[in-house]
Amino acid sequence: MLDSNGAIVAFGITMPSMSRAFQKNKGRLFPFGFLHVLRALKHNTRADLYLTAVRPDMQNKGVNAILMHEVNKVFVKNHIEKVETNRELETNQKYRHNGNSSIRGQHKRRRSYKKELM
Repeated sequence: MLDSNGAIVAFGITMPSMSRAFQKNKGRLFPFGFLHVLRALKHNTRADLYLTAVRPDMQNKGVNAILMHEVNKVFVKNHIEKVETNRELETNQKYRHNGNSSIRGQHKRRRSYKKELM
């Protein structure tokens, strides 16, 4: 999304889910695994939402809602039924309070731990 001056305000990266395609071909592209991947790119009912970002001075002003609305229009047009968000921090309160993670509730938890060796 751009503001009135043409500067970037927000962006998102999403694409069709490749999970089932890679499961079918057991993670191999060759000799015929690439066919499953090509089919998944064109005919898919699932999408992965990888990244959304809003410029700091435009946060908490509804820009993310507008961005998600536009993305949702594309999902409806392409018959996407399920969307999976990826790897957001448990402590990212801005994201969690935005409604993104509370639509269906949290069903995955990923954590990273750090241990000093010396």
